[in-house]
Amino acid sequence: MESSETAPTPLEALLRRDRWLVGGALTVAVALCWAWLVPMGHDMYGAMDGAAAWMMVEEWDWPHLV
Repeated sequence: MESSETAPTPLEALLRRDRWLVGGALTVAVALCWAWLVPMGHDMYGAMDGAAAWMMVEEWDWPHLV
């Protein structure tokens, strides 16, 4: 008997390997998180002129003390 199946589309082929897709997406997400955390950690223990300075004010006034 002859099979009437056609070749899978690229999307179907990708979805058959969904573990690789999910694993790759998680790997990218973790890499992006570390790409943010490492520079922020260095700034926190360094000059504090980058993201650590975002919430600092030049002058303390009454609303900042309360």
